[in-house]
Amino acid sequence: MRKLILSCILIILTLSVLIASESPVRAYLSKPSLESYAAAVEYLNSLDQEKPEAMQAKLNLAYIANHEARRLMDMAVQNIRQTKPG
Repeated sequence: MRKLILSCILIILTLSVLIASESPVRAYLSKPSLESYAAAVEYLNSLDQEKPEAMQAKLNLAYIANHEARRLMDMAVQNIRQTKPG
């Protein structure tokens, strides 16, 4: 139950950032790449520097880090499946 509540809060916070403006986070989520991920991380770090006590940037950073890790793992699995042994 606690995990569900935290997930809902994370989603709400993520959506609030995305709706607020065209941000590097939105650009990353619409077209994930290492470059757009780096831009989103830099953007969220700058937000965190402005308001270190706020959790929004931290939670969004955790969300996109998880998203990028899954994307890279999917790519790795795909490459392993396409590689023929021997």
